[in-house]
Amino acid sequence: MSEMASTLMQLHSLYKSVPSQYPMAGLCLLAASMAPDLKHAFLLHFWVSYLMGFGGGLVTSLLIMDPVKAPIAMLSNNTFGITFALCWWAVNYSPYNIGGRIHNLWPCKTVTKACANFCKASLIIARVDLAVRLYPGVVAAPLILGTLAAAPPELCVPTGAWYTASLSAVIYYLSTTVFQLLQTQEAAALVITLLVGQSLLSDITGYPLDVSYPVAYLAHKLSLIPKPAKAGAAVPKPKASETNLGSSKATSGISAPATSGTDQHKGAPTKYGVTATSGHTSAGLGGKAETEGKKKK
Repeated sequence: MSEMASTLMQLHSLYKSVPSQYPMAGLCLLAASMAPDLKHAFLLHFWVSYLMGFGGGLVTSLLIMDPVKAPIAMLSNNTFGITFALCWWAVNYSPYNIGGRIHNLWPCKTVTKACANFCKASLIIARVDLAVRLYPGVVAAPLILGTLAAAPPELCVPTGAWYTASLSAVIYYLSTTVFQLLQTQEAAALVITLLVGQSLLSDITGYPLDVSYPVAYLAHKLSLIPKPAKAGAAVPKPKASETNLGSSKATSGISAPATSGTDQHKGAPTKYGVTATSGHTSAGLGGKAETEGKKKK
């Protein structure tokens, strides 16, 4: 146990020695490449890219409502705003798309993904710590704010990013606050290592690794809550026998008995395959015929 704690403390010291602007620049580059279909509308593309990369910090800052303890980066830091604007321009509008081509190279994109996960893990840790101080004894606050910090667009249809963020917030909160198994530095090193390691291994091996998958699978099985359908999943089509109104099987059971003398048309099918004695169609025709007959008399 002491060896693991010592290793985690060393990892934490290593992570703290990394200048914060470097991972932030990597996240800016990755966020700038997330909405290529909107490049024709530059202002919309700018804000969508910003929200996809830094929406977690924005949403949680608005929920905390304290510009000192949880400032909005775009409004409180000149370095951040300039860095994001330059990265956004370089990836999307540089001459001959030089910036975009360089960023799409495998080594560069692998590094920016690792930077993004480093920043997300750091924000999860910061939000959980702040929520524990602001709302002592409340369980929901650190878990909700910690999850939203890394997966704000997935409020309704969670994906792997949401499950990973939620698991990271749970691990950090339980290990530091509830059971006090680890110090905050040790738990922070563990969470950062999980997220960055998952990102690097996924890109190196080519397999979509997800540390949260076993936990999420078990949770859905035990709770009987179905996993949400993936976006773009095919909707099952009805059987042909249910849609073919012209077939004898489809029309044999839908005709209703006649309601008046004028409705006795012997159930002869029309050119659309629907019998004249079905439901409100026959009633409507019969009522109209009776009315016209009375007028003639």
